[in-house]
Formats: sequence, structure tokens, C-alpha cells
Amino acid sequence: NVNIASRDVICGISASGSAAYVASALKYARQLGCYTIVVSCNPRAAVGNDADCFIAAEVGPEILTGSTRLKAGTATKMILNMLTTGAFILYGKVYKNLMIDVKPLNKKLVKRCHRIISTICDIDETAADQLFERSKKDVKTALLMHMFNLDCKQAKECLQEHKGLLRDAINTLTATRHSPEPQFSGKIENIPADIAKLMVGRSWKPECPVPLKDLRYVTVTHWGFDDMVHTGHLIVHATLSQEFLDIFAELFAAHFPIEHMDIIDRYDANDERSMAANNSSAFCYRTNTTYPSIFSNHSYGIAIDINPLINPYVRDSLVLPAGGKAYLDRTQPHQGIITGTPDNPCYRAFTSRGYEWGGNAWTDRVDYQHFSKQIRDIES
Repeated sequence: NVNIASRDVICGISASGSAAYVASALKYARQLGCYTIVVSCNPRAAVGNDADCFIAAEVGPEILTGSTRLKAGTATKMILNMLTTGAFILYGKVYKNLMIDVKPLNKKLVKRCHRIISTICDIDETAADQLFERSKKDVKTALLMHMFNLDCKQAKECLQEHKGLLRDAINTLTATRHSPEPQFSGKIENIPADIAKLMVGRSWKPECPVPLKDLRYVTVTHWGFDDMVHTGHLIVHATLSQEFLDIFAELFAAHFPIEHMDIIDRYDANDERSMAANNSSAFCYRTNTTYPSIFSNHSYGIAIDINPLINPYVRDSLVLPAGGKAYLDRTQPHQGIITGTPDNPCYRAFTSRGYEWGGNAWTDRVDYQHFSKQIRDIES
């Protein structure tokens, strides 16, 4: 009734490897020319001998003899999750790490569609909602419409030509369409009321050495690790705000990638969480990491950390964030790496304007992510 054919993959599951009906089904599948997989918790199971792929999870004896719903069942479920997730990805159901074939069958799923579009297109949920409606409520159509400035009909035809595979459609459109080179954009504002509300009690407190009126909300476009243009936000001291705008215009022109850039309040003003997410941020009221009795320059809005996961803080055996240990070899060409050489766009953009780089500023530690001016630079 299921019309099995040679193009199919048949997966047999038997914890002990002795289920006769599994062996029979696999034998029949091989006769049809199907690719066969066996998942078992017995590495010596005979049923795996003739399979194209034999996956054996050695979990050891069950705590209740013969109760394979325990360790064997759990291990098998994990393996099947991996197989089906891989199939989802290969079949085009996933873009980046998001499931894009969502069917908007109820309000919850409609909201999920909005979030997916908002995340991939880097737009707010209101704009995502409008785009979703114009796409006739199809996520993949909406994404193509936004990425390549297509109308709904053009986007749907393109997807149809590529059998619904979004990535293939993107690759073709990228290769065949001439898009104008993206231009940098940025602006400087007084701290908006909603941002100030978010900051108070988190990144800014009454004892902070600078008042909110002396800070500015800077919005810039930047290249991401996905080679697409994103919009980032920073809080910096008003005196340096135009300088920051000029620096990020230079980084944009150099195509220097920054994975995430948002105010640290999006991470509850928790520096470790922000760093672990590789989020680039500037202002945050806190003490100095090395000398806790004094304010950090971040408290004045005169310091910034760029791609902190790729460019960690190191003092003896301490590495912050902990995930930064994977990037201690500074000779590797990691995306967004900062090296103290004139050919590094980030190093050049900041140091040419008098910023101190934490990678060579001190003898007892290195802080590859960190650029800072001095307090005297903002004193009138």
C-alpha cells in the first residue's frame, strides 16, 4: 500500500537485533534496490550484516532485564531524531537553524512564522507580519520576496522551479541577479524612552558615572557571519558617537564581519551571556574585570567589545568567555578575528582614531575584543 521503490530508504529498528519481521522487511527492501539502515543496541546483531548502514548504540544491560524501553529505547529515539533531522535539512525543510516549512494552521504557528521571517530578514515582527500577508502566508515565499525584492508571484515561481528548495532558489538568484552593492547606513539618537526603560536597573544605575543624557543610541548596518547585511545597536558616550559611526562605516566598507551587535540589556546586562553569544556591545555599568575597585571604561560609554567569543579576554588560565578557548590560536583565519596588524580592518579603524586595543595594551593580560578611549577624551 505504501508503494516502496528503489528511491526509498528503509530503516529497521530492533533493540536486540533479533526481530524477525525487521529482518524480513529489510530483505524485501534490498530486493527492491532500497538503501537500508539498521538501528540496534546489539553490535553483533546478524540483522546488521546485510544493511547498507548499521548503527549500533552500545548502551549495556538494562536495569530491568529485557525492558528495552529504558536505555535502548532512549538511545534509539536519539538516533532516530538525528536521522529525521538530517532528512529535514536535506529535503529543504530547514534554513540556517530554523524550520521554514511551517504551516500557519493556528495562531501559535502564525506567530512562529512571523518570528522566523523576522529573524532571517532582520526586521521587526510588525514588518514580518506585513511581509507574511503579502506572501500569501508562506514563509519561504516571504523570505525570497525580502531577500531579492521580488513580488509574490515571482517568488512562488522561483520556488516552484527549484522544487520548493529555498537554498537552491537563493543560490540561483544570487548567481544570476545583479544586486546593487549594499550601502552603509547609520544614525545617532538620544536614548529613546523604551530603550531607557530597558536600561535603568540593568546596564545603567543611578550610581553610574555618566547620566543617561550623556549617552547616545547608535544604529549601524554591518556585515554578518552569513555574509548578509544586518542592523546593529550600541550605546556610547555622546562625545564619541560620531566617531563610532565613522568607524562602523569603515568596517562596513572593508566587509569586516560582526556576528551580533545589540545593547547588553538584551542579555540582562550580563557580560558573560553577551560574550558567549558573540555579541558586540559598548556601554554597560560595571567594574573593571581585572581591578574590581574601579569602574570599567564601559561604564562611561567609551569602550567596546567586538566579536568577544572569537576575540576572548585571557589572563593566565582564565579565558572569558569560556568558549573563547577554541580561538586562542590567533594565527587561524577565524571570521571576525582581530589581530594587532595594520592589515586588520577592525584594528586599523579603531587605533587610527586613538583607541587603545586590549590585545597589546597590558603585560599581565590580553583582551582581544576590547577597544577603548580614556576618560580624559570625554572631559570638556
